[in-house]
Amino acid sequence: MKAFTKRQQQWAWFIALWCAGLFASLLLAGLVRLMVRML
Repeated sequence: MKAFTKRQQQWAWFIALWCAGLFASLLLAGLVRLMVRML
């Protein structure tokens, strides 16, 4: 049971990091687009 919860925690961390990375990449793409439009 303990190992299962540990694996669940690892998956939760992985998903959270993936979502954060996706959000950051989208934000970066938006900023680049905005800068290109201003130039």
